[in-house]
Formats: sequence, C-alpha cells, structure tokens
Amino acid sequence: MWKVTGVLVASFLLCLPDTVRLWKQKLFKELAVFLVLAGIATALCIATVLDIELLSPLEALRFVYEPVDKWIVKLLKSFSSS
Repeated sequence: MWKVTGVLVASFLLCLPDTVRLWKQKLFKELAVFLVLAGIATALCIATVLDIELLSPLEALRFVYEPVDKWIVKLLKSFSSS
C-alpha cells in the first residue's frame, strides 16, 4: 500500500509544475494529452510496484503482423510455384 502511495505522490509532484504552467497558458488540449499520458505512466508504475506481469509491446506487434506475414509468404509461394 505504501509503495502505491509513494508512486502516486511522486507522480503528483512531478506533474504539478507542468500542469500549472499549461493551465496558466490556457493550453487545454496539451494539458489533456499530458494528463492522459501521465495517467498511463502512473498506472504502469503502479502495476510494476505491485509485481503485476505486463506484456511486452512486441507481443502486440507480433499478434498484429503474424497473420500478415503468413499471408505474404502464402502469396509469394503461389507466385513461385507457377
């Protein structure tokens, strides 16, 4: 519990100066993007602190491109056998 609290406090303290600056400059779109990305980063840090196993981004790429790879290989084999 203390680890999660520490991550949340550290995240808040790191984001506070940029959040205030963006708010004063009325850069609300940039502030929204910053807060979303900071929230994702904080969630990943909390998951790491809680020893939750996270998948590698390469696994997502493999999931997407493996069917494409098979299709291309199949297509190229059909051309070479002709």
